[in-house]
Amino acid sequence: MEPRSLSERDVGPRVAYVLKRYPRLSETFILNEILGLERTGAEVRIFAADNPREPAVHEAVSRVAAPVAYTGSSGDGALRELLFRHREAALASPVLYDELLARARARGSDAEFSEFAQAGWIASAVLQESIEHIHAHFATSAARIARQASRLSGVPFSVTAHAKDLFLHSVDRSALSELLERSAFVVAISEFHRRFLLSLSPRARVEVVRNGIDLSRFPWIGPRTPDRDSMRILGAGRLVEKKGFDDLIRACSLLRDRGVTFECRIVGEGDQRPALEALILSLGLHDVHLEGARTQEELGALFAWASLLAAPCVTASSGDRDGLPTVILEAMAAGVPVVATPVTAIPEVVHPGETGLLVAERSPGSIADSLVRLHCDRDLASHVASAARRLVEERHDATRNSARLAGLFAGVCRCA
Repeated sequence: MEPRSLSERDVGPRVAYVLKRYPRLSETFILNEILGLERTGAEVRIFAADNPREPAVHEAVSRVAAPVAYTGSSGDGALRELLFRHREAALASPVLYDELLARARARGSDAEFSEFAQAGWIASAVLQESIEHIHAHFATSAARIARQASRLSGVPFSVTAHAKDLFLHSVDRSALSELLERSAFVVAISEFHRRFLLSLSPRARVEVVRNGIDLSRFPWIGPRTPDRDSMRILGAGRLVEKKGFDDLIRACSLLRDRGVTFECRIVGEGDQRPALEALILSLGLHDVHLEGARTQEELGALFAWASLLAAPCVTASSGDRDGLPTVILEAMAAGVPVVATPVTAIPEVVHPGETGLLVAERSPGSIADSLVRLHCDRDLASHVASAARRLVEERHDATRNSARLAGLFAGVCRCA
């Protein structure tokens, strides 16, 4: 029987989402995607190894209808559930089950055995709930678990690749290439990612589905017209090397030395917080504030405050780099002019002089110059803000992009 397209089916496909952690403040792109899929009629089940239990949770998480199962849970109840699930998986596919179990034992690592344990859990649930497709985010442990669950259940799997799963120097490119080729298809979040993935695995089927945002959550505000002596700069993201916030702080020092009055707020948490706090202190900056983690709702209020967004991303010493920061799309949707760097897919949305300004990586002076340029040239700021909103509406609407993804699922799923 040939798989039917999404438009030919009464409802969308029934899909298992395999994640390492859920919900996460920094992974709004996954949250947006799941909500978008549910709006198309897809039935989603979430399987996550862990609940990070972060101090804040996006309000939108409460709107996700999908049930969540934590496959890495411990305790007597979780162990009984795991044993039951594995019994079902072993009965459904005894030869493959024994093969995968033997491989996990032979490799001898706790991580390998944990992945097998979770895969058996998910495979049993997939069969019991008549799930038609398995999808993972990040081509790391979640994708390896999805692949094993796919083998045990006979249900196809796919994966969305992002950033650290591709760009870290420590990535095993040979194993990654094999994983990509075994998947029904691989989702690339940009043309840059599509080219990169095909360079790793020319035989893989790679489909571009851009990260989307819920445009209703980020209504158009338009560029602010504050007093020319009052620049309000927003930075947002995890406090890690690849975000380049040390360069933004140094740019603020240059602004101060030029006599520019400003306030800079940096939203997020991460392991670089102590170093960034020390840098702010050493430069004597009283108008740069590390705001901590914030929800989407709180970030929306900050967009109403900000006159500019700075996203000075860099390639980290580990090789890690951003795929496409969601905050750039959110700022563009709200009408906050953006200054960014040409890392990975950013130039696909920030077109110099059209939808924002680009500066070289690790260039505090250029960051400062571009912030001043957009702040002082209100016609330019208005032009780039309006064009940026149009681009996001055309390419990054979560509902439209999720419908495309649902169609891909329906095209390969094991349909009833």
